[in-house]
Amino acid sequence: MHNLIYRQLAAWPEAARRYRDLQEIQTRHTVIDGMPVRIQFNPARAVSTLARTDAAAIQARPCFLCRENRPPEQEALPIEGCDGRRYEILVNPFPIFPEHYTVPAVEHTPQRIAGRIPDMLRLAGTFPDMVVFYNGPESGASAPDHFHFQMGCKGFLPVEKHFDRLRPLNVMKQGAAAIAVTSAYIPGLPVITAPDSDSATAALLRVLRSLSSSPSTGEPKLNILCWAERDTRLSPGDNRHEQSAGMAFRILVIPRKAHRPSCYYAPEGQAVRISPASVDLGGVFIVPVEDDFRRAGAEVLREIIRETVDTSWQPVIDVGLLTAPEIRARINEKEEVFRLKGKQVEWNGELRDRLEFHPDGGFTLHKVKIGINFHWEREEDQTFPGGLTILPAQEGLVAINNVLIEDYLLSVISSEMNGDAPEEFLKAHAVISRSWLLARPTLGGRTQDNTGPESNADGCIIRWYDREDHTLFDVCADDHCQRYQGLHRAGNPNIRKAIEATRGQVLTEGPEGSICDTRFSKCCGGISERFSACWADEDYSYLQPVRDNIPCGDLGRSAETMPDLTDEHSAREWILSSPEAFCNTSDAKLLSSVLNSYDQETADFYRWKVEYTQEVLSSLLRRRSGIDFGAILELKPLRRGASGRIIELLIRGTRRTVTVGKELEIRRWLSESHLYSSAFIVETEGTLTVVTPETATSGDSRPVNVPARFILHGAGWGHGVGLCQIGAAAMSARGYTYDKILSHYFAHTSLNRLYR
Repeated sequence: MHNLIYRQLAAWPEAARRYRDLQEIQTRHTVIDGMPVRIQFNPARAVSTLARTDAAAIQARPCFLCRENRPPEQEALPIEGCDGRRYEILVNPFPIFPEHYTVPAVEHTPQRIAGRIPDMLRLAGTFPDMVVFYNGPESGASAPDHFHFQMGCKGFLPVEKHFDRLRPLNVMKQGAAAIAVTSAYIPGLPVITAPDSDSATAALLRVLRSLSSSPSTGEPKLNILCWAERDTRLSPGDNRHEQSAGMAFRILVIPRKAHRPSCYYAPEGQAVRISPASVDLGGVFIVPVEDDFRRAGAEVLREIIRETVDTSWQPVIDVGLLTAPEIRARINEKEEVFRLKGKQVEWNGELRDRLEFHPDGGFTLHKVKIGINFHWEREEDQTFPGGLTILPAQEGLVAINNVLIEDYLLSVISSEMNGDAPEEFLKAHAVISRSWLLARPTLGGRTQDNTGPESNADGCIIRWYDREDHTLFDVCADDHCQRYQGLHRAGNPNIRKAIEATRGQVLTEGPEGSICDTRFSKCCGGISERFSACWADEDYSYLQPVRDNIPCGDLGRSAETMPDLTDEHSAREWILSSPEAFCNTSDAKLLSSVLNSYDQETADFYRWKVEYTQEVLSSLLRRRSGIDFGAILELKPLRRGASGRIIELLIRGTRRTVTVGKELEIRRWLSESHLYSSAFIVETEGTLTVVTPETATSGDSRPVNVPARFILHGAGWGHGVGLCQIGAAAMSARGYTYDKILSHYFAHTSLNRLYR
């Protein structure tokens, strides 16, 4: 391609003169919010900066990107995009860069990015010494009637040089790609890093889905800058079969509010005619009028950015709402029915591979099941904001809600907690719900199993259930991820206020660490639990045992001694007592303000008791575990965590003896839904004499004595890791602010704002 510009400058005097003029061009330097930028006086760019781009002006002039209207000296280098799309590389005769190219489509078609993202990435991978950029039809494109990219030599734009310093923590993952936002210069712009073109495409599509489309063009107002760098992590023998193999991609997306700022239209003598597009917002502001050039300073540029750039970006996530053979929904005031037919969706007599709806006022889904496998399981009609996607899957049709993350959180907080809960508690919950979501290893689907390793060796079954790693959507709408039950619980203004007050805030490991995987449960029972007691055998500094009472040094008091609840004697004393704790409350007003109606059905959450007869327990274990233990002889805790929760429980019967863990599997086996927690001690009452089938058939008729009744005395509600919801609400009611609540439950963390 470099040969093209050499030939053109030798054969095209007018273009050669403008490239020579670049060497003498006037440039001024300034700094905007931590990044050096340049202001370039470039009279030749008046043809673009001062161009009329209204429909009448476009229609009146010939398209200068069509072959028949180009200067006879302009040579074209043909290049193929993906799926047979054809482009030509042209030397731009009105340059900004020392090497500046335009890459129009061969056919005359409007400037729309839809379907052409892979072409942009292919250009970046094919020409790694170039920055490729796209100006939307309402965001600086001087030819909005003819699709084109542009390319300029790398090392010219400040955002490229400062890219890594502009981006803070990742906001989310999309497969192997990371999506973050800028933290300096123009804070709040989405930026993408990706190791290959496929993950870069998926991440960029995710970002574009989160932006509102213009009614006149059908696409968001935006600019995109993209470039590739050698990926040093790849070995020389890497055999990726793509032109961009071995390249890592960097993408900056600039959502727009307006095409031009107010100063562009100011009276003569006051105007600064900067029409910002990718290059300007990439840090080189082009001014074609000399007087305007003198007036353009840092404050003017900041105002131009403020008026034209939309910095309110937030991610869109996909929430799985329902899986069923038939789905009924109300969309745009019309009842719709979707049925699974083979591997397709049947709708209005037609078969589709997928369906997408983007109603303005959201949609209502009928008979959504909530509290799946828990004691409050039920069906509800629920209304959701955002879009609806219907996909066929092996288990049935899947209804997926495409929703902005802050709208998602509005429903999550409403679904998890009552909107009348104390304000600081709602803020704390907004932060941890946001952090939990964005700390996920990946969004956009995974294929790995969501359970921990299972061991059946020597009668030992150890299994855990971590966050759902779904393949068709990011998170589900039930307790397995976070409760998300639509808009009918999101009407409380207190919740909206808490979401807005903490917008974009997450907890991180220290000031610059990764986003924390902030777990939470209803009631810790007085001491919170370690991560490893419930999930994988690993721990985090911020998910450690916390005594749920007044923090060390607060109000002149010292924290009480943490009892060793891994010891069976200490655990028994702890569970059979009722020690002081934030979550040890019977304040009916507080609880009714915190818990939703179905959660208020559970009143004995701090200390509880469950009783089983021998017959009921042996039958329950057989159904829930799939193992016939015979008559139950013993339930014996073998290993406890810091909160007293049992990690491994030995179940000894007349037929089988099995050790089960971890905490959720224990709870699943010992209840028709889920036992409140695994922090319990076992007492037995009475004796039954039974003759087991084994002894009867063997001719040995000696009776076996077994307990007649098992009594479980327990503590807490849920896994107990991280924030204790009832405890946090009690802290808020006592005057603790949300940052203090978070630092109490999550040590060694910092509050950071990812986006605004």
